[in-house]
Amino acid sequence: MKPEDIKPWKIKRSEYLVKRPWLTARRDVVELPDGREIPEYYVLEYPDWVNVIAIDKAGNFIMEKQYRHGMQRMSYELPCGVMEKGETPLHHLIACGSEHSQVFGRIKVLCASRVAPIRGSVFSQANLLVNLLTR
Repeated sequence: MKPEDIKPWKIKRSEYLVKRPWLTARRDVVELPDGREIPEYYVLEYPDWVNVIAIDKAGNFIMEKQYRHGMQRMSYELPCGVMEKGETPLHHLIACGSEHSQVFGRIKVLCASRVAPIRGSVFSQANLLVNLLTR
């Protein structure tokens, strides 16, 4: 099969179940290209998002560790966040001193090297820990 052989699904009906600034969920009734119907296909919609792969001058990865209620435990994760209205990935590239970026749909991934955590930044107020992890 070639990429051009893959056809989009048709949305026959949509119903929003939840609409919040950080999460929107909807239930679609879709028809596949072969005519079969899926009566309940759930879709989560998110705003544009930025993930940063941050590496300090010593080669350590800068990771956040915070409590995630859905998992009911602390977890490590990349520094990340929602892009505010009017922002572009370029704002985050400049803020991080980033060298590389990649866009995956609405998710932007930035790679920043030679960075350092900023004391007293917004992150210090977000109930999370900043950790340095070795390779």
